[in-house]
Formats: sequence, C-alpha cells, structure tokens
Amino acid sequence: MGYDKFKSKFVNDLSQFENIKAKIPLLKSTLDRVVEKELPYRDSYKSFQIRNITNSESLKINCNLPYLMCKYSSKKKCVLVGTLAPAWSSGWKDISKDSFVSDQIKCFFHFANQYIYRGYQINLIGAIALTYGKSCDFRGNELSQYQLPYCNSEYIAFRNDIPTTRNKRNHMLERYLELINSFDPFVNKILHYYIRSLSLQEDGYIEEAITAADNAVDVIFQAIKQR
Repeated sequence: MGYDKFKSKFVNDLSQFENIKAKIPLLKSTLDRVVEKELPYRDSYKSFQIRNITNSESLKINCNLPYLMCKYSSKKKCVLVGTLAPAWSSGWKDISKDSFVSDQIKCFFHFANQYIYRGYQINLIGAIALTYGKSCDFRGNELSQYQLPYCNSEYIAFRNDIPTTRNKRNHMLERYLELINSFDPFVNKILHYYIRSLSLQEDGYIEEAITAADNAVDVIFQAIKQR
C-alpha cells in the first residue's frame, strides 16, 4: 500500500464521525509532515525490546540477525529474544497543537511499533515450531525496553553474549528465519494455526489439534488462490 492510499484510508476511517470532520485537513497536513520530516529524523533512533519465550526451557538456540536475536539463558532457563524496531512508540505529544490530531498520530505509531516487534517475534516462534515441533509464545513474564542510542550498552551486551557456535538444527532455524515473513497476513494466519495445533497436541487435545492443522491448510489454499 502506497502512502497516498494509506493516508486516504486512515483519514476516511475517522471522517465518518461528524464531530471531527473539521479536523481532517489538519490531520492530513500533519501526517504529511510526519512522513516527510519526522520519520526520516527518527531513522537514526531505534527501540530495543527483550522478552522471554514461553515453553523454551529445552531450547538451547541462538541467532543474531540484524533486527532479531535470541539466546538461551541458563540463569532464567528460557530463551530470551531481542528485537529492534523503529523508535515510534513515544514523542508524538507535540506533533500538533491540536490534541486530537496528536492523539491519532500517537496511537497509530504506537501500534505500528508493536506490530513490527511482534512480526519479528512471530517469525521466531514460527521457525521454532517448524524446526523443533514446539509451540512457544513471545508473551512471557519478562519485558525490558531500551531506546537507542541512549541505551547502547544494554543492546551491545545482549548481542555480544550470543554464542557464535551453531548446530545443524540451529542452522535450520536461521534458514527458516530468512524465509518466514509473518508481516504477510496469510503467513501470519498459517503460523497461528500451526502453532495452535502443536500446542493442542502437546496438551493431549488431538481432535482439536487436527482441526487447527486443517485451518492452516485452508489458509494456504486461500493464499494460493489469491496470488
């Protein structure tokens, strides 16, 4: 989707509300300013998130890719995943003198930031499912967030602590990570159903696991038909 199409959809979704129609021109011009000036300025800033993956006690894995990295923590007995995303989650309060416009920009880019984080994290749990046949979830009980370059030391320490040795299955995991793109809605759905199937199977719900696997296959056929 190009920017003009995105802007049209973004604005049209809001313009249906009668009480804010007068604010639409300002919202459009502010969006233009954000895309033309603010986002390029923020290119030199990143947000770094660390969280633990559930059901990963037995996974001695590691990877070190440009925007996604993980390592097994012997201390915490789980896999920790580090993810880089654009620094979009904050700093929008004064983007406009109109609080409504600022709030719309703030909400959109906050969720866009979370979408990018989760996309990379879903890539990882999808690759784990395909490589190890395990259902994991990135929504564990640990979450740390750092703004770069202000917290470069935490980011560098995490990255430098990732082992460089890889076994055969770890190489396979990284190969899947090169191929999987969960930002594609079809891929996202397929992974959801496949991981759900593994989870149900692990819990002994075989019939439900088969149904979830069938749903994954259905989405594959839908994707083939539409492309």
